[in-house]
Amino acid sequence: MKEIFDKEKHVIIEEIKNTNLIDTCFFIYALTHPKELEDLRNLKTIATTSFNVEEILNLKHEIKAGLRHILKRFVEEIDLNIIDIDIKPGEREKEREFVEKTDKNLLEHVHDPSDAILVAVGIKTHSNIYTRDKKHLFNPELENYLRKYNIKILNIIKN
Repeated sequence: MKEIFDKEKHVIIEEIKNTNLIDTCFFIYALTHPKELEDLRNLKTIATTSFNVEEILNLKHEIKAGLRHILKRFVEEIDLNIIDIDIKPGEREKEREFVEKTDKNLLEHVHDPSDAILVAVGIKTHSNIYTRDKKHLFNPELENYLRKYNIKILNIIKN
């Protein structure tokens, strides 16, 4: 599965702005919900991070073969931007440093640095974030905090 992501457009944070960032759990959710997958396909721009790609690759054995095929076909059909960041899942100190460099108070609102990575990228790129993580990301506290950046955390795509 790694090869399908390698073929996508890779960018650095400074090269992309005002996109729709997709969290790992939203990708997985969309695979099992055809309407969400179609809505995701219809977004103007879609991006995720190399960190999230690594999370998906780490989950590949837990994703059923049929869903892996849907994911592969989906990624091949869309123009997915992968924002390369120099952090891999499990590198807790690097995760924390990256988040704190973006916003020194962000970890007060997203307590797990690995979840805060995508939010930090959203702040840097002025991008909305799609997630299904109601515990750490899709919650009123974080939504209120991010108003100052004019970005939103969303759990469904509204067309």
